[in-house]
Amino acid sequence: MKHTIRAFALGLATATTLLTFTYYQTNDQTESKAFTDQEAITHLESKNYHVLSQSSFEDLKEEKQPSQSQDTESKEDEQEQKDTQKQNQDDTSPQSYSLTIEPGMLSSSISDELKKAGILDDKAKFEVFLKDHEYSRAIQIGTYSITKDMSYEEIAKKITGQ
Repeated sequence: MKHTIRAFALGLATATTLLTFTYYQTNDQTESKAFTDQEAITHLESKNYHVLSQSSFEDLKEEKQPSQSQDTESKEDEQEQKDTQKQNQDDTSPQSYSLTIEPGMLSSSISDELKKAGILDDKAKFEVFLKDHEYSRAIQIGTYSITKDMSYEEIAKKITGQ
């Protein structure tokens, strides 16, 4: 054991020495000179960038601000339309769902299906409920009719046969 520790320490010392030597040898070569303003502009323009003065940039920024407020208004209108569509979909969504539990199916898969069907609002809470009340161990294979107005406990009792 003593020889192993000494060999390991010698390896660390050798690696440190080599890395230090390499760092100081390559550090001098990586120093770069600073660009002048004109060299920087030329370099950027050769890469298809546009260089603007501060005043030109501020002028463009002022021109853009009114259109941004219009964009914000249109985004708000789109969000309102999406919310209305979602409410309409929720109103027309089926109140009952036929859940099929297959062999080897986990409680997380079941909660995913119920969430996708619109039965559950929060699948994580349902999974925690199943685990905390030890329903997750007693889930039975089969097809069950689950409705949206059922509580977590009612769903759990139905899929466990209790």
